[in-house]
Amino acid sequence: MVKQFLLTAAILLLVLINCHSSFAQDTWVQKSDVGSYTANGPTARHAAVSFSIGSNGYLGTGYDGALRKDFWEYNPSTNTWMQKADCGEVPRSGAIGFSIGSKGFIGMGHGTNGPYYYNDILEFDPDGNTWTQKSDFAGDGRAEAIGFSIESRGYIGTGDRSFNFPFNDFWEYNASCDGLVVYPDADSDGYGDDANSIIDSACVIPEGYIIYNGDCDDTNPNIHPGTPEIPNNGIDDNCNGEIDEFGVGISSIENSASILSVFPNPTDGAFMLFLNSENEISEAEIEVINALGQVVFSQSSTIRKGKLQAEIQLSDDAAEGMYLVKLIVRDHVYAAQINLQK
Repeated sequence: MVKQFLLTAAILLLVLINCHSSFAQDTWVQKSDVGSYTANGPTARHAAVSFSIGSNGYLGTGYDGALRKDFWEYNPSTNTWMQKADCGEVPRSGAIGFSIGSKGFIGMGHGTNGPYYYNDILEFDPDGNTWTQKSDFAGDGRAEAIGFSIESRGYIGTGDRSFNFPFNDFWEYNASCDGLVVYPDADSDGYGDDANSIIDSACVIPEGYIIYNGDCDDTNPNIHPGTPEIPNNGIDDNCNGEIDEFGVGISSIENSASILSVFPNPTDGAFMLFLNSENEISEAEIEVINALGQVVFSQSSTIRKGKLQAEIQLSDDAAEGMYLVKLIVRDHVYAAQINLQK
């Protein structure tokens, strides 16, 4: 009986100890005040922003009778505040903050410098006590938004402008990619328009955009860098800033020791190609290209004893107009024009 009583008492004691420990975990302990108006801590304020990195907390910006840009680090092991480098050049309140890895991020909010609602993002490096401007928030500038992080991504959403224009949009920030320059590709040729580039802060290529630029005519899919240049069509087909040039490695008839000719010209679609070449024996490729840069005819042939002769028959679907006839021999390309008239 005594043993049973002692066992019951021991169990009750363990339960009381566990309950006391649980209550002790769910308690508040006052720490060093914010609001001393001295050099050892930040002033009392509202609309400030905060985040944590490692074992330290950080607080800054806000309003204490004036807009603030000061920034402070709290060390819980010593229960002390230490002033750090100011958060950028612009005082603000109602900003957002979050941390990713060993870096903290603060931005947006409102201030007295136009525009009054900001969309900038600043990165804080506690090791160097430095701030770095990052890619601007991709949405509208605002204050009183929320910010948090999950693993390697930051998230920003909601907020307000002028206390009567609430937002409900929500954005993800990829800190490992500080914005991606993308270009609209209206003609879907794989190259975008430099003049209308945007920076996508989420580093996700939006639909209709591409990372390759240099398209000098984004309304024509046959005009872009790398496309064959068509002589005498008045168009910079390959977007290199030159109109109707033959290009590197291409010799005109007048400048070549080899003579390329086509006959008859104009033609109704059937013509002969002749080449007198310095090469005694060589393989050759023949291409006929329309004004859109499309190859409408191709054929392999052989130079024998310095001469090449080939019969060309264009498709009945070929439209009237000027065509470029190219003859590719090793590292040289010879060109002539032919006029198709039906």
